[in-house]
Amino acid sequence: MTNAVTLASLANSGYLRNRIINGNMAIDQRNAGASVSTGGTIIYTLDRWYVGSNGAATTIQRVTGATTNQYRLQVTGAAGVTNATVSQRIEASNCADMAGQTVTLSFDAADSLLTSLTWSASYANSTDGFGTLTSPTVTSIASGSVTISSTITRYSVTFAVPIAATTGLVVQFTVGAQTSGTFTLGNVQLELGTQATPFEWRPYPIELALCQRYYQASTMTEYHMVPAPNATYASTYPVRTSVLMRTLPTYSFSYVSSFSVGGYTSAISQGANGYIHFISASVSTNAYMQWNWTASAEL
Repeated sequence: MTNAVTLASLANSGYLRNRIINGNMAIDQRNAGASVSTGGTIIYTLDRWYVGSNGAATTIQRVTGATTNQYRLQVTGAAGVTNATVSQRIEASNCADMAGQTVTLSFDAADSLLTSLTWSASYANSTDGFGTLTSPTVTSIASGSVTISSTITRYSVTFAVPIAATTGLVVQFTVGAQTSGTFTLGNVQLELGTQATPFEWRPYPIELALCQRYYQASTMTEYHMVPAPNATYASTYPVRTSVLMRTLPTYSFSYVSSFSVGGYTSAISQGANGYIHFISASVSTNAYMQWNWTASAEL
């Protein structure tokens, strides 16, 4: 009986009980903890989280948390800001079973200026078809507000997910005129049921791999040995992602350094890989090229 109870407990606490990815804000492939400005638009910041503001640009950064929370997402306000939002879109394959069920959203939050935080949940109008960040195509499910303070506090709310919401969910947190001070968010969890359970801590490598399904970034260096003196040659090198991404990603390449390279181009090849193509100068020496690359398959 004891073994049966233990096994049942392990099954109920398995990975992805929390449908939010990077809810503890530990993964930050884009900025590695550096601050970034919204620039008056909506951008992806920490992995899986996108942030926007109206009226003026805010600054977003992964900051050190306290006690049981190593990291948090922090939005720093600015004069003219009328509201700021922090959101995550959840792929249909990770939340379709929530349709027709009651779910609980729990999170840590604090604000050094404001006292009200609005939360909302919506579902995509087609499978993983959320629209663009600036023009979403979603249907509202529920919304509400909680009273917050400058002290990090844990909150939880419950709501019913419509039976039609098998297409993917989006969770959003909104504060008002963050004209100064900071809004801090962490340990976000969305789970089945009417009770908020302790935040699900997944091992870092697993959380990273979950994030890399949607976004990856790395640096690559390739060397080419000259086949003959004074030869001009072309080389093509594939960029292989660490994990299989959600869909064919959009690649971005940026030059870092090179030696004896005449020029380069980049493109997406067939399948899930991108490639970099470079041409050496006509010199009697070896050549190399180094570049940064990103691959994005965000919702």
